Amino acid sequence: CCLIGVCLKSNKVTYLIDNSFYMHEEYEHQNGEIINGNWQSINNPDVLSPTINGKHLFEYVIASLKQHVNQLPSSNSLQDDNKMYIQIIANNSFSNYLFEEGPQELTIENKIRTLNYLNNLNALGETPIDPWDDICRILENEYVGQLIILSAWKPNTIYASLQKPCVGFSDGEFAEIVSEYNQFVRSKSAIGALLIDSISLYNNYCESSKNYFGNNWLGSIAKGAESECVHIK
Repeated sequence: CCLIGVCLKSNKVTYLIDNSFYMHEEYEHQNGEIINGNWQSINNPDVLSPTINGKHLFEYVIASLKQHVNQLPSSNSLQDDNKMYIQIIANNSFSNYLFEEGPQELTIENKIRTLNYLNNLNALGETPIDPWDDICRILENEYVGQLIILSAWKPNTIYASLQKPCVGFSDGEFAEIVSEYNQFVRSKSAIGALLIDSISLYNNYCESSKNYFGNNWLGSIAKGAESECVHIK
């Protein structure tokens, strides 16, 4: 059971989707390529609306997630220990939850609800993804064992503050706070460490040298021992 190169390692999975306008087919991204390990711009054309396997970014994410969910086993036929619990959060600076009440068993009924939710999503938010509140809450949630983040853009900020703290900390980079809490607090609890994987679409935010902005937020958040950042172009 894999999604765009990231395989499931837990039966309690939350998917965090970027549904900002930066994922929309009408948004044109900087055109470039990796030369000698570093991103360099291309001027002809200098911007483009990228496609993956013939689909625009958000269309590709939704199609891939629907296929992925369809392949997941419904919990109706599974023993309690093996039942799937899922949640999907779409974020364009505001969070849109599949299940407002939190992660739910993937029953046949909830699988239909999930597919309907995905069918009704669009990428029209004019502000970029702001994933930190969701990630910090998930870090303390016993019903999430693995988080998979899908994005083609970058948050406005990478720093916690008094107005936007994370697991009680209000000073430092979110990725560092998440990593340290995960390693020194959550991993020593009964629920174990949270596995965080990320999928970077078109723009490679796994490594700072591989994108126009010199930003590696998806790589930073997915640097645990069993975590990975996958770039899809």
